Amino acid sequence: IALKAKTPWLDINQERQHPYAGYDGMVELVRQIDLAIHNPIWSQVRQPAPWDCQPELIGELPCTRNETAYLFDEFACATAHEC
Repeated sequence: IALKAKTPWLDINQERQHPYAGYDGMVELVRQIDLAIHNPIWSQVRQPAPWDCQPELIGELPCTRNETAYLFDEFACATAHEC
């Protein structure tokens, strides 16, 4: 849920892994909140998806075909005309 909401989340329920009672518990709670807020995933989650790139950048993408693919196309075309 936290990733979909793009918001840090601290789950506090009866199955929690860290005790939050007393002064030490409050220090642990603040530490867990700090870890949740400053987790590096949140900067990545808030960035636009790679497939939502701007249209002007699509034309600038490098070609993925290499020289071997071009030679194969030439060979296939040459052998097709011989038959």
